[in-house]
Amino acid sequence: MLVVDIEEKHLGGVGEPSSEIPLHLTAYQIRDDVNAVIHAHPVYASVFACTGMELPYDLLPEVAIKLGKIPTAPFALPTTNQLTEMAKDYLKKHNAFLLKNHGAITLGRDIDEAFLRMELVEHLAKITFMTKVLGGYEKISPENIKALEKLNEGWIE
Repeated sequence: MLVVDIEEKHLGGVGEPSSEIPLHLTAYQIRDDVNAVIHAHPVYASVFACTGMELPYDLLPEVAIKLGKIPTAPFALPTTNQLTEMAKDYLKKHNAFLLKNHGAITLGRDIDEAFLRMELVEHLAKITFMTKVLGGYEKISPENIKALEKLNEGWIE
């Protein structure tokens, strides 16, 4: 993990900033509430990103409370401005999203929140995968989803 400022100055951590640093910096410019961005390639989330299958919003209560909907953004070439441009709308509207055939992005007010969101994305992907193996899952009702969302009003757009 690296720490950089808005001018891409390396402030901490081992290694050099990723070639995808413009994506991270765009998140900070677009969202005043974001102070941490994690881009990772967790196995189960990446499987969903590669298949185009959506991660469900109505499977686990913590998804409605802590994440919101997790869409899959279209494919864009890694390390290019195409990726940053494509991601702008997703960065504006979501705390987590998948990158088609690539990986996942989570945003947070701090690194702990962004990390916990990434863990939750991977947890949801793994649980979803396992429920599909067993024949599917029982959805949380729309009424209960709305009640869960109210627990988190003001945290998610």
